[in-house]
Amino acid sequence: ETGAADIVWDKDLKPVELMDVLKSRPDFHTFPYFGTYYYRFNVTKPPFNDPRVRRAFALATDKELLVRKLTGGGGEKPASHYVPDGVANYEPPEGLPHDVEAARRLLAEAGFPGGKNFPRFNYTFFGGSGGAQLQSQIGVELQQMWRDALGVELELRQVERKIFYSAQSKLDYDLSASSWVGDYNDANTFLDMFLSASGNNRTGWKNARYDELLRDANMQIDLKKRAVLLRQAEHLLVVEEAPIVPLYFYAGFNYFDTNKISGLWQNLLDEHPMQFLMKKSKVE
Repeated sequence: ETGAADIVWDKDLKPVELMDVLKSRPDFHTFPYFGTYYYRFNVTKPPFNDPRVRRAFALATDKELLVRKLTGGGGEKPASHYVPDGVANYEPPEGLPHDVEAARRLLAEAGFPGGKNFPRFNYTFFGGSGGAQLQSQIGVELQQMWRDALGVELELRQVERKIFYSAQSKLDYDLSASSWVGDYNDANTFLDMFLSASGNNRTGWKNARYDELLRDANMQIDLKKRAVLLRQAEHLLVVEEAPIVPLYFYAGFNYFDTNKISGLWQNLLDEHPMQFLMKKSKVE
């Protein structure tokens, strides 16, 4: 407004409490962004070593509610799969829906009917303001959601950022807030995180079939055959085994006046080569 900046494209500068105002501004531009917010399980500790329990929690998670209530309507979309939409040469599989009755049945099959005898467990996240504050709000919503749907009691565990990442690496958690922004426009930048030997895995989940699918996919020169293998791997990740549960896809946003700035187009990676940006000589 003051003219001090021509363009703002810092993804951390979107005050959620002002979204209703920002969305109506002609200089506010939002678009699908190459990132996913999700939670991960520590699958090395019971009861989350049982895929039925993990799938029950996924089915009991109302992602539409989380997005509608907490993100401020800035363009974020509920996620049933892990790899964001719009990735080159890839169509993600559908993940698990929101289905409370199915969740309760699975939890009962795993030995916890109505949540009976289910141990207390924690949801670890780091504190602070902005995006970190949103993590806390998501934790509170999940706590109530799972209490109502599954009859289980979640404890919120807020720690400093440094401790948070150390706890993930050491598998010192039950469930953990997580997110990932892709490095390049390909499904592999998301899916290779959960290879058995990946340092980004941090769930304790190891699956030889998943490793094989990723390996075979990345040896393929036929893009369609490669996409089929990657899709099978993602289905294994988010439907069959569920060591992670995607919650929503990020939205990107830029602030700039199209009457003053040209050469800037929103895209999945939010990349804007400077040589194509121009400041118009006068307001049209």
